[in-house]
Amino acid sequence: MYYINESEVPSYDNYRTYKIRKGDTLQSVASELGVEAQELRRYHNMRCNIPDLIEADFKSYLELLILAPEDIEVTTSSVETVRKRVVFGSKAFTIPFYPININNSYKVKYAIEKGDKVKKIEFDVSVKWLRADKNGICFFEIDRLSKVLIDGSEADTKVDVLAEMASSILYPMQVVVDQNGNWIDIFNYQTIKERWEDEKIKVLDYYDGKQVLRYIDAIEYTLRNEESLLKSLSDDWFLKVFFNGVHTCYGSNLVIEKDTRFSIMPKKAIVNTDAEQKIEEYLDASNLIVIKQNGEFTDEDLKEKYLIDDEIAGYYSAVYSLNPNHYSIEKIALECTLNIASPRKVTIEIRNLNEKKEVAIASRQSIFIAEEKKKDGFFKGLFKRY
Repeated sequence: MYYINESEVPSYDNYRTYKIRKGDTLQSVASELGVEAQELRRYHNMRCNIPDLIEADFKSYLELLILAPEDIEVTTSSVETVRKRVVFGSKAFTIPFYPININNSYKVKYAIEKGDKVKKIEFDVSVKWLRADKNGICFFEIDRLSKVLIDGSEADTKVDVLAEMASSILYPMQVVVDQNGNWIDIFNYQTIKERWEDEKIKVLDYYDGKQVLRYIDAIEYTLRNEESLLKSLSDDWFLKVFFNGVHTCYGSNLVIEKDTRFSIMPKKAIVNTDAEQKIEEYLDASNLIVIKQNGEFTDEDLKEKYLIDDEIAGYYSAVYSLNPNHYSIEKIALECTLNIASPRKVTIEIRNLNEKKEVAIASRQSIFIAEEKKKDGFFKGLFKRY
């Protein structure tokens, strides 16, 4: 279940809706209403909240299906005549990573489900482009703009307060990102380590006891060198999801296979899948580029880790919405499930908080592409890791 405050969720009262009953499927409802299943899905997805998007079928928590007005016949062909096609960069079927001057703030929400228990985490973060080298390697600054809220409240237990104090030393964090938008390294390791020396004094003044000393030892072990810190952050959900390589070439079929690795529980259950990454040919109703990742997985390593005999299966799904003018990320919705004895599920929502601006498409984006071509060597050259 996606964690969204009720005040942020648009009401469906203004739409004609169908109340989903137990046992309903997309196909059965389509047959009952005499409408093609793909039309039901398309019309609903153009108007629903991101967490309510329909993929292969209804999500278990979905209560209402948005229907087209009875007096309007909606067909795919009529929609495509008014919807705008995605305009790619100067290279065919490629979404370029061109983040110059990006300085956005995002609302980040996690919902972590284990069986019947749900833990919700929320914070605000900024993403600022700093510079790039001649090979297209980019440097970004990531900063926390708010305290972390756990189930709607600030940290109040000793463990959570310690975690908040320890995580504060990471920010602002400077990260290194490759030409396809994958984050690959931390750039300001020495600064982070120096921050910890100051924060450690505050921690010792605030708390004492063996538990605190063990916590400090664990942090110092993580900060012992650059490789250790990078490994510790390798499954950080925000870094992993936001810088996830969606800026790439999709080919004439607009789809690629992507080896996806996701930690459904930090440092524990890591699942792998060959996900399908597909870019929609047309902009959505909000004039945004839509890129979807979908994959199923079974993992023998997890069977051994959890000591269970049943087959482990799960599903990974993510929807990226990009600004069509400069291809920056506007919002992300991700869901990953793991079906074991006590089912695990993670949902992630990332949404741009900057003042909403009308997304206007320049004719063939000639201005953007001309600017891109001026920097002929920007994306060229051999990959270098810092």
